[in-house]
Amino acid sequence: QRTLAGLEEVLETADQCEVGLVYENHSKPAGWRYPDFSFNPEIFLELYEELKTRDIKILFDTANPMAFGVESLPLLKKVIDRVTCIHIADTSEKGKLVPSVIGKGLVPFNELFAYLEEINYSGWLSIEEASATGQMGVAAAYHYVRGRLNVGKSQFKD
Repeated sequence: QRTLAGLEEVLETADQCEVGLVYENHSKPAGWRYPDFSFNPEIFLELYEELKTRDIKILFDTANPMAFGVESLPLLKKVIDRVTCIHIADTSEKGKLVPSVIGKGLVPFNELFAYLEEINYSGWLSIEEASATGQMGVAAAYHYVRGRLNVGKSQFKD
């Protein structure tokens, strides 16, 4: 309830400033001592249910469910009606966030992009390249994602 009260307060300010508010299924970045309280998908889904009645959308990160130890696509399907942006990110381990070059880790991007095309997803996609491989990782991520989006009759554009 404290979380919802805090989000309500932030939402008031966001509304006054004409700014949209999104909530991410966050994990535990390397610099954090503890994971995000809603890293557990069950807690994230409980919060999602509460957010349905508020003007707060979802920013879905593709790597974070895998980092917790669950598959990304089933979780995405449960919350897609509120998703406005997707962080395209990858991890090389299930159960731990170990950022990898996008497309080289465990996130099932072929299935994920096929699903997004199937439902005509038109929200934002944001490449979150965190593999610490510098410009090479960013370029590889861009080309990998563009290659997936250009398959079939994709509605995704640069």
